[in-house]
Amino acid sequence: LITKEPYCVSQIARVFAEKLKEMDNMIQLVIESVEKQDQIGNTKTLLIICSDHGMTEMGNHGGATNEEIYSVLMFPTLSSIGMDNNEQ
Repeated sequence: LITKEPYCVSQIARVFAEKLKEMDNMIQLVIESVEKQDQIGNTKTLLIICSDHGMTEMGNHGGATNEEIYSVLMFPTLSSIGMDNNEQ
């Protein structure tokens, strides 16, 4: 078991990194779409990003630990993430 742990942890870390990259790309697509729509309609959209639950470092979720019950809620502006129309 001790010899397998580093392999297991490294595999989990690899899967997490891949999933985070995938979600980053999806959010980027949403941001770009919102920015285009705002330019077309001369509007300013409030973008809300949230997670439905947290996860432990070992990948557990749905439990009652702080890591599993806390989630993320963000209200970024396009300028706060480098997407302001004036900066492009």
